Amino acid sequence: MKWILLAATLLHANLSWAQATIEVMGQANLSIPADYVELNIGLDTRAIDPAKAARDNATDMAKLVTFLQDRHIRDDDMRTTQLGLQASHDYQKNVITGYLASRTLHIKVRDFSSFDGLLVDLAQRGGNRLHGYQAKLNNPQHWQTKLLEAASNNARQKALTLAHANQRQLGPVIYIAESGSGSTPRPEYALARSAMADAAQVPSSLQAGNVQLSKQLLIRYQLND
Repeated sequence: MKWILLAATLLHANLSWAQATIEVMGQANLSIPADYVELNIGLDTRAIDPAKAARDNATDMAKLVTFLQDRHIRDDDMRTTQLGLQASHDYQKNVITGYLASRTLHIKVRDFSSFDGLLVDLAQRGGNRLHGYQAKLNNPQHWQTKLLEAASNNARQKALTLAHANQRQLGPVIYIAESGSGSTPRPEYALARSAMADAAQVPSSLQAGNVQLSKQLLIRYQLND
């Protein structure tokens, strides 16, 4: 009987406690200038012999890496992400016509002032696929902390307003749920295709833009009389 009475008492307490609460959604948004951009450089090489295709592709990529080093792209800002070697077929004749070797290099570019010129130089050196642009921050965790603080303050201000409007006192936090996202908008930049074959200086038109960060906190407070 004692156990039954105890359970009933706890149930009643939880019910009363749940009724004397308030839930609010705290929202925070930040727009931070990008520190660097990431992109992928693909290099494709074709040859009749598979060994030659693979060898020439590796040699061309090594030259491309050396060029990037000369352009002050750091070694730890470059990494190979894809390797490939595949046969090309003439399906009507049912024969192999050659081989395609490919590599993809992922790089970080921190100097936006020469971005378009860099693209031209990369294309001239065999970088025939450029894709996967994304703007990034050096220290995203710092901004995530700022977002959490701002969202928490926003939630508390809402809760205080609602509590006072209903003649109640805001008590301690009893529940927090976090959600949110960060997005890196693709910028617009102009680079005419004809310029890819032009060795002249290309003015930079890259607008790296801002990294948009947002955070939401669902916070439940206890209400006191």
